[in-house]
Amino acid sequence: MKKNVFTLIELLVVIAIIAILAAMLLPALQQARERGKSAKCMANLKTVGAGVLNYCDAYNDHMPIDSGYTEYGSFWQSAFAKLKLIDVQEANSASPIPKGVYNCPAETYPKVLKSATAYEGVWNSYKGCAYGINRYLARYYKGASNAYAYSVPRKIVVVRFPSVTMAMADKGGGTNPENADKRCQTTARARAGTIAERHSGSWNYATLDGGVKSRKKYPCRWQSEDYTDWLFAPTDWTKK
Repeated sequence: MKKNVFTLIELLVVIAIIAILAAMLLPALQQARERGKSAKCMANLKTVGAGVLNYCDAYNDHMPIDSGYTEYGSFWQSAFAKLKLIDVQEANSASPIPKGVYNCPAETYPKVLKSATAYEGVWNSYKGCAYGINRYLARYYKGASNAYAYSVPRKIVVVRFPSVTMAMADKGGGTNPENADKRCQTTARARAGTIAERHSGSWNYATLDGGVKSRKKYPCRWQSEDYTDWLFAPTDWTKK
């Protein structure tokens, strides 16, 4: 009895078809994976953004500043954790990768962590969080230079467009965290180019009304007067 067997040509055709189908499916799978990361990121930002509102509730409607919490680790991310505004485990210079809701799954953290210097570089870049606060929530700017920035008590009730103005957003640490020019410790800012478009060219952010949004690009990139856009400006900059 003659057995039915595949010829070499038939086997190669089957392999070629499988390869073509795999090539067609891979982009779709990659897109699905990226959408999943973005969805997780937005869920994180929902929680981190709520930390801003929790701060306002705890401190007579005053909005938080990006740094200066001398008793709570200086930066907002440490202060929010220590004040129990967010339930999150803090990172540190010995274990610098952001944890829990402070960790964006789409961020690419440096993989080479073989020395104390490298660990310190990652810590100085992120300060334990892949998200940055809107620096202008509690600062008043008079002029383009950072030298003119100073803190000012500002209540959330004065915010003109809470559904537009961001509270927190994706920020990047730079491809080389040991390079001081690439560090982004606390804020997501257009003028410093630290907003991270890491979700297939989009970036996610929480707004001051408790919402979460995603958008491509952002206005005022590298512009010194980025605070004039309502995405960043909580109030009219002719007033304090």
